[in-house]
Amino acid sequence: MNGKQNITSQNFTKIVKKLKATGQIDTYTQFAKTIEYSPQSLNEILKGRRDVTIEVLRKLFITYHIDPAEIFNIKPFNQNKVKDTDSQTSLPTHLSLQTIRLIEKLQTFEWMKNYNNQEFYDNLPTFQIPWEGSPSDDLICIRYNEDMMHPTLQYNDWLVIRSRQSAKELSIGRIYIILSSHGLLIRRLKKISGDKQFLLLQSDNLYQIKQKVEVQDILAIYEVEARFTHTLSIPSWENTRRLNHLLEDYQLLRLAPGGLEKRQH
Repeated sequence: MNGKQNITSQNFTKIVKKLKATGQIDTYTQFAKTIEYSPQSLNEILKGRRDVTIEVLRKLFITYHIDPAEIFNIKPFNQNKVKDTDSQTSLPTHLSLQTIRLIEKLQTFEWMKNYNNQEFYDNLPTFQIPWEGSPSDDLICIRYNEDMMHPTLQYNDWLVIRSRQSAKELSIGRIYIILSSHGLLIRRLKKISGDKQFLLLQSDNLYQIKQKVEVQDILAIYEVEARFTHTLSIPSWENTRRLNHLLEDYQLLRLAPGGLEKRQH
C-alpha cells in the first residue's frame, strides 16, 4: 500500500487484536474464516499494508456486535439532536457539497468514444453528495459491471472517478479505470515500469490476474475516489438506529487500500 493506512483500518486492527487478547477469537486465521475473508488479506490489514473494506466491517459488526463508533471514531449518537425529517440537515464542518456528473450504464460506450469531449460532459445529469476536501469540477460517476475487483468492488456499485493526466500522478495500490485502444479496464495498479513505458495491473479477486498495459496505448486514466454500494446491509439488533445514523453522518469511508467509499441509500 502506498501511503499511510487510514484511521478506520487502524481502529479495525485495534478491535481485532482486542478480540484475540480477550479470547473471543483463537487465531487470526480462525477470525478470517468466521468473517469469510482471506487470511492473507487480513494479515495485510493487521500489518498496515492494506485498508479494510466495508464488507469486512459489516461482517465484524454483525458477528461480534461491535459498536460502529469504535471503528469510525465518531462521537456517540445523541437522539436529542435528531431533527425532524422535514428540516434541513447540516453537514459536518469538514464536508462540503460536491457536484458529480453521472454516466448511466447505457452511456458507458458513448463515454468511451467521447472521453475527451467537454460537450459530452456538459450534457450529463448531475447530483451532489457530501465530500471531504475541496470541491472539484472533474468528478464523474459510472457503474461497475464486472467481478474482477471483488470483494473490494461489488457488481452494480457506482464508482466516483477523477481524471489523471500522467503516470506521475498515479499511486501504487490504488484502483484505476484505464481507457485504452483495447477497451476499458478497472484494476489495481501493481507496478509502474522504471522507464514509465508500461503499467502492471492486478485484479482483486481470488485469481489476482496480472495484466501489462503499454502507456502508449492508454487514452485516459481515472482514479477511483469513492463508491456507492448496496452491499452494506443494516443488522437488526438494538444499535440499528444508531448504526444508521453513524453511517449517514460518516458518509465517506476509506476504500482499500486507499480512496473513499460511501454507502448508497
